[in-house]
Amino acid sequence: MVYAVSSLLFVVSLTLLFACVQADDTRRSLYSAFAMVGLSAFLTPMHLYLLPLFIIYMFIANIFSIKNFVAALLGVFTPFWLFFGTVYVFPEAAAVLKLFKDGAGQLFVFELAEPSLLLLAASVLELMLLLPAVAIFAGSSSPAKPLLRRRLQFIMVLNFSLLLLSWVVSENFGLFYMWCLPGVAILGSYLFTARISRVMNIYFALVNILWILLAVYSVWTV
Repeated sequence: MVYAVSSLLFVVSLTLLFACVQADDTRRSLYSAFAMVGLSAFLTPMHLYLLPLFIIYMFIANIFSIKNFVAALLGVFTPFWLFFGTVYVFPEAAAVLKLFKDGAGQLFVFELAEPSLLLLAASVLELMLLLPAVAIFAGSSSPAKPLLRRRLQFIMVLNFSLLLLSWVVSENFGLFYMWCLPGVAILGSYLFTARISRVMNIYFALVNILWILLAVYSVWTV
């Protein structure tokens, strides 16, 4: 249940981030996106790993500036200020912080995941979509719109980072892998529409068969 809600909050945060473009209300959008990350951290502190990635997006989207960075910091700290301020005034509300306190201690605990068949298969299947998508993106001018290219570029960086985190923060492999799925879906749709050929059709069928087998195997081993 926590993973499902956390994944929803992740998608909402990502949607708010993509709304940050070069405009008069950029700082307001950045504040909202980073505030959502800070708020989500009370459910799963692992959301804080998204902060450096979201800052990278500011550079990719060419919207980084001191004022925008300060707006992002204010967004992150606002939920903490509200929650800890509430606990200071009403100590009995400290129970709200239990999930955050329980998970915050694991933020800097890095341990390689044990390479089981399920984890290896899941990672290989993800790379079977990510690597070809990156190769096609690098050698193609599609999509032509700069904003779409920047967003796709960030999704690639995000998914590779989450895949790495899923292996080095082994206690949360499932969480990071679930966060990868929206990006995998986007890059998969890009991969199989950017180059339409017989080979790609066969590859599409192969990848989908392997995903179905992985799903059946994962349910069978539960």
